[in-house]
Amino acid sequence: MTRMSTEWGDLERRLRDLGSDIGGAPLPGPDAARHRARQRTRRQVAGAAAGIAAAAFGVIALGGLGPLSTSPPEPAHTPTPVPSPTEDAVEPGSELALTVEDLEASSGADELVGWQQVDGPPGEPFLCAPAPGDADRVIERWFQPSPDGYLHQIIEISTSDAAQARFDSVIDELLSCVEERSADNPDDNWLSAVWTVAGIGDSAWLGEYMVEPRSAAGELMVVQVNVVLAGDTVTIITRGGPSMEGHNVGPLPYEVATVAADRLCTWAGRDCSGEPTPQRVYPPVQSDAEPGWLTVDDVVTAMPYFGTIGEVGEIFDGEDYGHICMEQANAVAAGATIVPRRMYSDPLDDALEIQFSEYVAQFDTNQVARAHYEDLQAAVEACGGDVLGGIEDSGYQGSAWRVGDEFLVSHLGAVINGSNVAVIVLSEPSSAQDELPADQTLALLDRAGARLGDLE
Repeated sequence: MTRMSTEWGDLERRLRDLGSDIGGAPLPGPDAARHRARQRTRRQVAGAAAGIAAAAFGVIALGGLGPLSTSPPEPAHTPTPVPSPTEDAVEPGSELALTVEDLEASSGADELVGWQQVDGPPGEPFLCAPAPGDADRVIERWFQPSPDGYLHQIIEISTSDAAQARFDSVIDELLSCVEERSADNPDDNWLSAVWTVAGIGDSAWLGEYMVEPRSAAGELMVVQVNVVLAGDTVTIITRGGPSMEGHNVGPLPYEVATVAADRLCTWAGRDCSGEPTPQRVYPPVQSDAEPGWLTVDDVVTAMPYFGTIGEVGEIFDGEDYGHICMEQANAVAAGATIVPRRMYSDPLDDALEIQFSEYVAQFDTNQVARAHYEDLQAAVEACGGDVLGGIEDSGYQGSAWRVGDEFLVSHLGAVINGSNVAVIVLSEPSSAQDELPADQTLALLDRAGARLGDLE
């Protein structure tokens, strides 16, 4: 689980900006959308292309929901005015709150989870979890899927300005609480992830953090908080429990937040439908260039097949290339002084299919590196790899192969530049309708060879 960044001031500023200033960058065009659809048959969570530096907020503008409060509407200046919902006409507690059916439908499970509504808090409040504020009207609901953990929904209706201020303060107070606890005891308290999602109400913020107490098995409490702003209403949904698992891949779950926002919009008589567009705020998406390594720009330019890749992982030391066909050509055994590796991925891909790895084996001399490169070629060809082609330039040369069966198809590439050898391992997504293009693999390998020159 990722530990909390020490740059809290900057994080809080970014979160407030994202929550209150909803303007953004353009989303990718129809070609990118069609390409992503071919890669995945599962439901798309977003169409954010790699390299976008900010979320595409404001593309689906709701224009505000208008007042959701229960005060009588102002007289209309039309012959036949249509009144807004009032407390006498509609009971907000039943119209706005989540239901057991909502939670079951949003779980995505094939079988019923077993959610039940309970009369009051079924356990102690989670540390740092938001509590009800001072609004014109406050509605609370508690749900429990099992004796281990629960979900708490708070609905606060006031005015648009007050709701915006409350939305911001909930986020600030939560982050401050986790920060203070982490400062005293970082091993038992930390922020895991923060996402914002356009297309849910006017603003939506999702956070996950880890706090005490620990379970009997030694696991920390996982708490997830959704804060949704819709017109003059703020909905806060907190879920936690010892049996919950931390969310490490893709966006934090936002299905329940979507349902909650839709209920508010339906009650207000507004159309809130929109394509949810997640943007990860913490940990920040990493795309910095590193000497000797492929960049995000290299990937999206040379290989449009993986055009949604927008994040590069940390560089880790390793001992092999992570593919069975290259096991016989172990770089460390061949004399490599270091074999770091790095993963390139789509931060929105919760199926972990849009990704690939690069390895850079560094040797003391060109001759030792050349011998290892030739061993790699022999190992992959002995494994039954089909040659896709080769690349050659004044300072480097390389080869690529296709290996696989009915279950998994991979492209392997190796390139040598002086005393360094780079290897790329790309796997074709299981849901893909198009094969990995050989020319794109070779184009990416060519860029990898050129990047190695920075290490010489």
